[in-house]
Amino acid sequence: VSGQLDGVFIKLADQFEKESKQMQKVKGAMTYPIIILIIAGLVVTIMIAYVIPTFATALEGMDAELPQITKVMLSISDFFVTKWYILILAIVGLVFLFKTLTSSPKGKRAIDTILLKLPLVKDVSQTSMTASLTGTLSTLLSSGVLIIESLEIIQRVLSNSVISDKMGIAIENIKQGRSMYRALLDMQYFPTLAMAMVKTGEEA
Repeated sequence: VSGQLDGVFIKLADQFEKESKQMQKVKGAMTYPIIILIIAGLVVTIMIAYVIPTFATALEGMDAELPQITKVMLSISDFFVTKWYILILAIVGLVFLFKTLTSSPKGKRAIDTILLKLPLVKDVSQTSMTASLTGTLSTLLSSGVLIIESLEIIQRVLSNSVISDKMGIAIENIKQGRSMYRALLDMQYFPTLAMAMVKTGEEA
């Protein structure tokens, strides 16, 4: 590092404050969709557990042939009402499986790969990581830390293992003489605008 510890810590504090505000914005953006999903889940549960059984009782006295979709809905409702314990066991099993996967490197990488392909999660993750990359890199470089060391620091704090591995490859390419712009562009993750700014900064 540069030895200017007081200035470095001030810049780091500013950067962490910016990242904190960015995360709050990300969480705020995801709150509304999550609430909608929860409400939708509750509505569907009430329909299946209470409303449909009421209709099923009324339809039992009718001799008319029911549409196939109605039969399917009645079967699903009956399963929810009579086999609810199987659903609870399935949820517990999925939670256990998720924790088991995330505790191993291969499992975490598989989950990180899936998350990067989900539309909403991908966009939020890309925005968050791009802001973290540009902000942290600016802070470190202005504090006298070399480009390679700065990127290695960023790589260690990346939460997504797939992006972290790609960053490692980019670092190796830069060490071999490739431009930072081209190395980061080859990651095929960061937005075009951010990469264009990196290219402009390198050529300035």
